[in-house]
Amino acid sequence: MSTQNPVHVIAEAGCNHNGDLGAAKRMADACLTAGGNSFKVQLTYPDAFLLPVLEDGVSVNPGRVSRGEITLSEKQHLELAAYCKEIGLPFSASAFDEVGVDMLVEVGAPYVKISSGDLTYTRLLKHAASSGLKVILSTGMAELREIEQALDVLVQNGAKDPVLMHCVSVYPCPVERANLDMIDVLGTEFGVPVGLSDHSTSDIPVIAAVAKGATWIEKHFTLDRTQQGVDHALSLEPEDLSRLVTAVRITEAACAPHDQKIGEEEQCVRQRARRGLYAARELEEGRVLTSDDILTVRPESDLAPADVERLLGSQLKSPLKRYEAFTADDMNKKV
Repeated sequence: MSTQNPVHVIAEAGCNHNGDLGAAKRMADACLTAGGNSFKVQLTYPDAFLLPVLEDGVSVNPGRVSRGEITLSEKQHLELAAYCKEIGLPFSASAFDEVGVDMLVEVGAPYVKISSGDLTYTRLLKHAASSGLKVILSTGMAELREIEQALDVLVQNGAKDPVLMHCVSVYPCPVERANLDMIDVLGTEFGVPVGLSDHSTSDIPVIAAVAKGATWIEKHFTLDRTQQGVDHALSLEPEDLSRLVTAVRITEAACAPHDQKIGEEEQCVRQRARRGLYAARELEEGRVLTSDDILTVRPESDLAPADVERLLGSQLKSPLKRYEAFTADDMNKKV
């Protein structure tokens, strides 16, 4: 992991704005303040991906009505994107159809997110891949062969450096079901950047994922998790997002590679903490050293404790004062 390319933290607003453009803008402000790298919504146009309400009033998909009521219009999404640009916050979205992808191209989004549910939606994958946008693909509910097929579609249709997001599609996801070993599996199996789209209510999976090398993190975000709605309860509030971003940056720093095993600060500690070999008493020139003549104590000296056997039986070339350190010149002069 390199601090030159910091982990990208996505604040996933989804539809937690509840269809209120003002709330969406306030969420963008909070994301920026918390240090999120991008602000993401869901470009959901219910008629394009949900079965309609039947004529008798019974919905084949009971979630359709509530989803329709809480989405923003295309015009509002464009206004939100413009607002994010104004405040200097990258804006993007999960796109569920070609219209959504095209809108993200229009507003200059840095990436397009394809949700886990659309991993097998080949037409959308092709359109996203050919859009020129970076493609972030969630892998919840998918087997490895399905992920491979989806990745092949993306690459064959022009996707450059797509990112696979490990995801467990359980809401909320218990920490013990996070299955973070899959981050290693996806990276090894497919050789692409891997991130985590986390649906738990804990910071631990995110921190562990970053330590394992995840380069993208996505967490649901809300202004108030007590609101009614699909994702509010498992979402981060602004102060939570700020705390998580800080934890991610600290974890990055802790996992960053270094040119050498022992840094300057540790060298100083080493000098104090390791033992050296010192004269236990005043020793005259020519003395044949015995164990009673040698102290093995802190701090570190030119000779390490393991050198004591080479000192024993040696004849001193010159006298030593009490507590003066032995040197290499004092070794291997056997009588």
